[in-house]
Amino acid sequence: MHYYLLLFLAAIGAGFSLLYVTGVAAAGFLGPLAAPLAGLAVIVIVVFSLVIFYLAVKELLHRRSL
Repeated sequence: MHYYLLLFLAAIGAGFSLLYVTGVAAAGFLGPLAAPLAGLAVIVIVVFSLVIFYLAVKELLHRRSL
């Protein structure tokens, strides 16, 4: 399960880096793609953060029931 956690954290990091790239791309010729890329980055960050939160709560409840 720890491998999934690292994978999800890497996905959140990729979302933040994509968010950074959209700020840089807005100044260049990729300006029209900045808004959709920023939206995609926010979706990636939120979804994988919620997945990590869900896994943590599931693990907490599983350990508590034992």
